[in-house]
Amino acid sequence: MEKYCANGSCQNEAITEVPVSVNKPSDQKRALCAACQEVYGWGVQYGLHRRSPGLQILPPPKEEGPKSLYRAVYMIDVCGDGSHEAAREAYEMMSDPESMRPVLHVLDSDGADILVDLADESPAVQPRRRSDRDARRFVSAGATRCPKCRQENLDFAGMEIEGQSAFQEASCQDCETRFYIVYRLVGFGLRLHGDTEVHTIAEDFGEIRG
Repeated sequence: MEKYCANGSCQNEAITEVPVSVNKPSDQKRALCAACQEVYGWGVQYGLHRRSPGLQILPPPKEEGPKSLYRAVYMIDVCGDGSHEAAREAYEMMSDPESMRPVLHVLDSDGADILVDLADESPAVQPRRRSDRDARRFVSAGATRCPKCRQENLDFAGMEIEGQSAFQEASCQDCETRFYIVYRLVGFGLRLHGDTEVHTIAEDFGEIRG
């Protein structure tokens, strides 16, 4: 660090260094005295307020271990009724093994931004499978959304009972996917003098097969 303040009109001794750019901490730094540091802080806050830059992502700290630390930023545009639904939609797409491989910004501890397009890489060939997450998402929507495109424009057909399970054929008018809904026997209800007394079991039946 320089001994004296880098402000040309100031001759005080420097006490700290500040980045020239607040967006890239790896940029050139400047030594400032206490008075100029306070003015610098005001300028940074005013500049951030005036520019309204939105989200700013700082680089990760330097890692002392055998591997470097990186900050990977996954950016995606989604539609939703509010920020929470948009966040859930982004998470579903991000974790779906069948979704398109994304482009990510990867920052190192020096602030360098490396753009990595995973779609250009050939992933290892793996069998296509539907995860437990897809079934839970379908059930949590009350079987009202298509399991493929998640739209609600569904047609339902008759129901068949086999053992302790029931199956209902359905199709999506938007993506023309045909599927069936699986119901399970979980209990019974007693009709007693106009009232209903329901008895069900709470065990987890595990994965649906077949």
